[in-house]
Amino acid sequence: MSDEGVPASDPMLERPEPEKPGCLTPIIWFVLGALLTPVGVAAIAIAANEGEEEGVVATLISSFPLGFLWAGFWGALAFHFLTPQSKGARIGGPFGCGCLGAVVLLVMTFFFFATIFREL
Repeated sequence: MSDEGVPASDPMLERPEPEKPGCLTPIIWFVLGALLTPVGVAAIAIAANEGEEEGVVATLISSFPLGFLWAGFWGALAFHFLTPQSKGARIGGPFGCGCLGAVVLLVMTFFFFATIFREL
């Protein structure tokens, strides 16, 4: 048998090149963090202008969403480069990192106000 009937560039024999992942997920997380951080800081400043206790409460309230956004951004960046072919990990991973980062920042903020801030 000869290979004369098969063209040299048969599409069934060629493997398609894998898609390159887009940068949309890290960009969305960065834009949300960059836009909402000044809002959180402004809310803390307005509350702190009313009194010290209000500023502490505003800081504790804003630490959770800010920790979520920035840890989600770093998670999105890491998952974007470390798992480029896994769409589920690139989408779901930042949410897991954001939840962990939010809890960690909230605990750190609470620890700061409960121990260090009282001594100042």
